[in-house]
Amino acid sequence: MKETNKNKIQQFSPIRLQIYKEFWHALSSFKLNTQRLDDAPIPVHAGFNAGRAIIDNNTGDVIDTPASLLLDGLGGVDGVPLSYAAHGHVHNMNTIEDFKRCDKTALFNSTLDSIKLAKSVDDLIRFLLISFSDMKKFTFHYLAATPAVIDGGAPWLGSMAGCDAALAREIQSVQPAGQWCWIVRRADDGVLSGASVDEWEVFHRDTHSQSHTHNHTPTIAFIDPSSGHAPGWPLRNLLYYICTRFGARKVDVFASRNTHSLYGTLTTDARAYEQVSGVGWEKNSSTHKISPQTIDLSASLDPTKLADQAVELNLKLMKWRILPSLDLDVIGGQRCLLLGAGTLGCYVARGLMAWGVRHITLVDSGTVSYSNPVRQPLFEFEDCAEGGKPKAECAAERLRRIYPGVQACGVQLSIPMPGHPFPTSSKARVESEVHRLDALIDQHDSIFLLTDSRESRWLPTLLGKARNKTVINAALGFDSYLVMRHGTPVNKLGCYYCNDIVAPTDSLSDRTLDQMCTVTRPGVAPIAAATAVEMLTSLLQHPQQKHVGSTRAGGDHVHTDESLLGVTPHQIRGQLGRFDNVQITGMAFDRCTACSDVIQDAYHTQGMEMISRAINDSDYLVNISGYNNRE
Repeated sequence: MKETNKNKIQQFSPIRLQIYKEFWHALSSFKLNTQRLDDAPIPVHAGFNAGRAIIDNNTGDVIDTPASLLLDGLGGVDGVPLSYAAHGHVHNMNTIEDFKRCDKTALFNSTLDSIKLAKSVDDLIRFLLISFSDMKKFTFHYLAATPAVIDGGAPWLGSMAGCDAALAREIQSVQPAGQWCWIVRRADDGVLSGASVDEWEVFHRDTHSQSHTHNHTPTIAFIDPSSGHAPGWPLRNLLYYICTRFGARKVDVFASRNTHSLYGTLTTDARAYEQVSGVGWEKNSSTHKISPQTIDLSASLDPTKLADQAVELNLKLMKWRILPSLDLDVIGGQRCLLLGAGTLGCYVARGLMAWGVRHITLVDSGTVSYSNPVRQPLFEFEDCAEGGKPKAECAAERLRRIYPGVQACGVQLSIPMPGHPFPTSSKARVESEVHRLDALIDQHDSIFLLTDSRESRWLPTLLGKARNKTVINAALGFDSYLVMRHGTPVNKLGCYYCNDIVAPTDSLSDRTLDQMCTVTRPGVAPIAAATAVEMLTSLLQHPQQKHVGSTRAGGDHVHTDESLLGVTPHQIRGQLGRFDNVQITGMAFDRCTACSDVIQDAYHTQGMEMISRAINDSDYLVNISGYNNRE
């Protein structure tokens, strides 16, 4: 090609970092799960292809597209087929203040230095991304740079223009596999060959030995992500590399593109790069100045995923800042069964959901009444109309509305109770209820007893012990509450009935008006419910979990079994009138009417027959347990 405009300063097209939303997803996930509060730079990879112009379908005009490095994930570009890699770092700051005051010039110069000190052409295309991720709002603030080396007084001169199609195909045919730039030579017989630029010295030594003249001009070729009239910035760094490392002052350059490749001769003098500086900060697309940009992805994302991320962030902040060993997975993986969807059930469900529990089943036989919504936060006035919606199903539906990520299920079910005999005609129904409750307990990990009568807790206590489940009980008085966990054979702690001086009997019949409702100070239920949830989470953070012992006084010392979240009490009895609570440890009673060995043996041996007798015969549990024969 004939040289023209030899004294014209060669211009170069800038390159931008095109960031896909998938990258921000990946960065958020990495921040949450791996990096946390560490703000060390994260090595990442982008990619690029040869530039391609597009045709306007309306006018037929050729439209150049900007040169871009495409970034859609931390590990590389997964969604776009790209041929060539670029390397960079993300500096993801912890606060917007850190983002604003970080030394951006120093970070840019560090990236530029890695280009200037490159030992291989693989290090010549680098980028820098400084960011702050507001993961609650899913908004990202960032400043990007793709640095390029510029000379301080001896620019490259010459001109590059469209390349003959036949020559372009010939040069492209000798491109080494996987190389974004290469050197080209033509032998005396006219055959063209190519090699990696890093093989410059060997390649040209061979050229000299085979050629009759040493007055040839080296030819370099590169994949140009630009499609405009000027070659892209990668050429700037490539020219610096061959000039400072191999002493090149005059080269023929081929910019390989998918459309209208360029070719030309460029020269510089010996003063090249005596004063080196760099360019490469991206301009804000709105202000056209070098300033941070903001991208808000909340509107384009599934709201459920946004909620998942926000909830997860709230929990992981505790792990990052206070308890690095906190096992959130063991809490989130719990399958919780709530027997009772009243005031306690509603508050326990909300507390579990806030801790990340995603599988909650509520059981209740009642319907929503007009007195419920003011005390029970999962119900509204409209739920009371026409006799009221089934409580369990309504509460589960409301949980899903509050947070669609929860798997909430409502089961309308009556729990058979001692002291409430049933006629023979109801035997099939009662057996069905028992089997259904047993199946629910078997399918869940943790069982909360939150019903409003003593006797309704007996059957789930029996079945929970038989199934070796974690059982947590919460009961209310006017200004008092009890929260306790049932024991296991390992810790030998008592159940709800181990402390009773009487067996469970009918407490629901012949009640006066004041006894028909739970007459309780409004603040008692939320306190008790929160205590029950926190008791479970504390247990789950102990290596022994439900089998752990209890913080208790013993002789002249205090025996403490603490989890990561603190003590693991057996019982907490609170008194709102005094605004205090006490921890009590009660060991298992060998004549308990629910968890003692003789009762459990009778259940395992007789099954439904034993349960039927306990329900229909008020003396059965007392007699079989030996309760009346205690000394």
